[in-house]
Amino acid sequence: MKPNKGERKQAKADKTELASEGVKLTSLDGIGLDTFAHYEGFRQKDGTVLASKLEFRHAELEEGEAKMWQHLSPKVKDADYMSFKPGELKMANQKYKLVPNKEAQDYITKLGEGLIPAHQRELSYGNELKIPFKFFLVEDKSFNAAAYPNGVVIVHSGVFDVCENEAQLAFILSHEVTHAIEKHVWQEHEYHKGALMALRIGGAIGTGFGGRGVADLANMVEAGIRNGYARSLENQADRVGVESMLASGYDIREAPRAWKAVSKKYGDRATNLFWDNHDNNTTRRSYLMSELRNNYSDVDYSQLKKDSEEFHRVAEAVQSASHGTRKAKIKVAESH
Repeated sequence: MKPNKGERKQAKADKTELASEGVKLTSLDGIGLDTFAHYEGFRQKDGTVLASKLEFRHAELEEGEAKMWQHLSPKVKDADYMSFKPGELKMANQKYKLVPNKEAQDYITKLGEGLIPAHQRELSYGNELKIPFKFFLVEDKSFNAAAYPNGVVIVHSGVFDVCENEAQLAFILSHEVTHAIEKHVWQEHEYHKGALMALRIGGAIGTGFGGRGVADLANMVEAGIRNGYARSLENQADRVGVESMLASGYDIREAPRAWKAVSKKYGDRATNLFWDNHDNNTTRRSYLMSELRNNYSDVDYSQLKKDSEEFHRVAEAVQSASHGTRKAKIKVAESH
């Protein structure tokens, strides 16, 4: 168990001994759902990892991360639902148009909140690890969604052109919720600081002495490091997202099918290991199918939810509004 920054700071203030390299665990009592694990090892054919090194660290909201949360505080101008005039969401230097349909916004919020893992949802509001999740449906025909580190989740209206059922949409939202809970933006910010700085220095020196090729190579290697790590975080968001889907009662077979639906709509291409921060759709689908085979073979799918009338009712209204054919209010049916 390695101390986090807050624990080291507190130990210094209390003038107590603290092993900065960590202490060997004698039990698992100190490991909870808000404990991060870092391992070195090899993934085996059955999906398990043979670890040679395993370190745990309690989660915390670091000072820099807290400032990031504050910087990204959402500023919302509500839509005029009666006249179908879009609202506006401002996130730092980003602006989004909010879909002017209250029922659709409420649906996205209800679905998203239902996918927040119980341990996170049940944290008290005074707990620094409590993420104040907010969900917004924005006007954008592309298939995309994004999670900010402070729990603001943006869902593009274009997801309704791709998702075939509620379980597939639940997978997308669960994926984004995972990004926030696993602190992926902050982890990317902190990852390999020393190595990346060394590469930048090497590139700058190469450029200064006429070695443009050295700088380009450094830039390419840096991109490979950053994007390779980003792809690993996307895989984790897919994997943990499936866990949250199942905990919320959704048919997890629809997770890999979501990537098949994206390929059917937009096609696919090979992953560039240097420049792509996401694996291609086929790879992500195969990865999830392997997860289901290795870790969920005993799931009883007869009790899991795949779809709802509410999803299709909202999807039809959002699609109609975005295509300009009509602007109709939604009468939301109860999920079943």
